[in-house]
Amino acid sequence: MLRVLEQKAQAKNLDLGLYVAELLSTDLDSKAKVELYSLLSKEYLMESEELTNKGNIKEAGERLWNSAFSLLCALGENMGVQHAGYRDVRLIAEELAKQDSEIPYLLDNAEVLHSNFYHNFLSERSFSERKKRALTLLEKLEKILESQSASLKARTSERS
Repeated sequence: MLRVLEQKAQAKNLDLGLYVAELLSTDLDSKAKVELYSLLSKEYLMESEELTNKGNIKEAGERLWNSAFSLLCALGENMGVQHAGYRDVRLIAEELAKQDSEIPYLLDNAEVLHSNFYHNFLSERSFSERKKRALTLLEKLEKILESQSASLKARTSERS
């Protein structure tokens, strides 16, 4: 069964964790989906740190990319827009540029980490610089997500 899931995830160009999250999310309300994507992002970030400490920058960079992708999915869910694939998260980042113009640039940086997973071209120095920018992206996305969630919570309270 795991092999089938991995094949389906690969066919959608998704990490297995993101694919499983997508499958699970069909039975969840919007708030639970946001929480799921946020938790997945944190898990990927922790894995990235572990892999970096082991010297595996190829896998560590991919986990950073997956962490950003997951947060963009959470943000897209809050925004009520589709977030099932690569094009969708790029559009979400462009929309978020209205709040912070650095986000698309920082996402481009994280995309290089994703590319490195397949082509293994980054030096440790280059990885380190890109990692710093990816962490900046994650911080910015987290702040926007917190702000969105607070706004949604306030609107829900007003309706009650």
